[in-house]
Amino acid sequence: MLSFIYLYELKYWLRKPIIYIYFGVFFCFSLVSFLGTGGFFDEPIKATETVRFLNSPHELNYLFQYLGKLFLFLIPAIIGTSIYKDFKYKVYPVLYSYPIDKKAYLTGKFLGAFTIVVVIALSTGVAFLLGEMLLGNENPKIGLFNMIGYLQAYLIFLIPNLFVFGVF
Repeated sequence: MLSFIYLYELKYWLRKPIIYIYFGVFFCFSLVSFLGTGGFFDEPIKATETVRFLNSPHELNYLFQYLGKLFLFLIPAIIGTSIYKDFKYKVYPVLYSYPIDKKAYLTGKFLGAFTIVVVIALSTGVAFLLGEMLLGNENPKIGLFNMIGYLQAYLIFLIPNLFVFGVF
């Protein structure tokens, strides 16, 4: 039953155009932020300036956490709406009268909506990867490509934070 509710919730959200708008807005904002920090819109840096690599694990984690604060606005917009819509349309008494476990029902709805939030948060990582490619290796603020930095920032820091705030 949990997987049925989870898949239904995913299909529901993937039919909504707002999800694609959120993805596009976060992607564009992240890309412009990364390119701007990398000096794409500025004149070349001087030799006397200290340079920090934007694609180092520390900087990627910092950028993900900075933009992760904006993802906190998605949690009530998506996860909260997912639970609230049944109460808004007064469907919950009918649903709870069927042999559906309340725990499985709420968990499936939460996990479906949380998956959508995680996919939207993925737009930031994709934008950073594209920004790294656009800046190129000749840019002094870009070091060697390190996928571990992206995975660490996304899997260890961003997703657990979104999960904890989503549960609250």
